[in-house]
Amino acid sequence: MMLHILSAISQYEAELIATRTKSALQAKKARGFKLGNPEHLMEKHKQAIRNSIRSCKEKADNNPNNKRAVAMLRTLIKEEYTLKSMADTLNKEGFVTSQGCSFSKSTVYKLIKRYNLKED
Repeated sequence: MMLHILSAISQYEAELIATRTKSALQAKKARGFKLGNPEHLMEKHKQAIRNSIRSCKEKADNNPNNKRAVAMLRTLIKEEYTLKSMADTLNKEGFVTSQGCSFSKSTVYKLIKRYNLKED
């Protein structure tokens, strides 16, 4: 019971702190003060996007699920399967995407483009 009372008091105090902080920031903003560090906002935005894209590409390139699926896709492309039939075959054989999901036409298409498996 004592623990319950202490927990309730702590939660109440946390809510009070949050309310005071929000009010203070709102008042400061109303006085014309710009919140946040502008250096962290737009000046480095393009670099952050480039880093994010590079990181995602590296993760996709190094993902073992993608590597296995690409090996199978090379064979399926030679046999001239459609995107839908490639996805169905990968799913039937137990392959999963880098996120652990089943394949669709669009995920097969993305892998083919990423690894330049087929010329248009």
